[in-house]
Amino acid sequence: QNWQGEHFADGHAVGAIWANTLWEVRSRIIAAHGGDVPLGNDLALQIVTDSLKLLPLDPGFIDARDAMIDADCAANACAHEEAIWGGFADRGLGYKAEASLPIAGDFGVKESFSTPYLDAALPIIDDSPGNGNGFVDPGETVSMLVPLFNPWRNQAKGITSTHAVLSSDSPGVSLDDDTSDYGPIAA
Repeated sequence: QNWQGEHFADGHAVGAIWANTLWEVRSRIIAAHGGDVPLGNDLALQIVTDSLKLLPLDPGFIDARDAMIDADCAANACAHEEAIWGGFADRGLGYKAEASLPIAGDFGVKESFSTPYLDAALPIIDDSPGNGNGFVDPGETVSMLVPLFNPWRNQAKGITSTHAVLSSDSPGVSLDDDTSDYGPIAA
């Protein structure tokens, strides 16, 4: 047994997570090709092999996921991006997951079981309609721009348009114009 402090450290457990994740990605690629196992195996193996060339030194799970997506997009025009995201999401390594640095003594993950979705970037606040001091003050009128972005890389996952509604549960905050329509948002 290998104990580090109060945590059991087993490097093989990390390998089991990795192997299961790759197996899930492979299964999804096979399913995407109508159950053609030889074709799915070949594609999955090529994507994994190509992704190894794109990894940074001492990669983590998230680095490996992103390298697989990069490899698929370079060789297959992102045809298997959904399968890769889905396989990693099934293991808690989906969109917005965070993993500890590979050099960390303990492995930790902020789980995410989600595939990418239309997401909001940090809002841009303009207080020039108010006092213009660069800060939001109580009772001040401000303008807020909420940029949206699409994290998918496959062009077929582009958004033609969307309607957004902004709300707030904060006391004292009122929204004069709480809706916005967005045009196309490319993948």
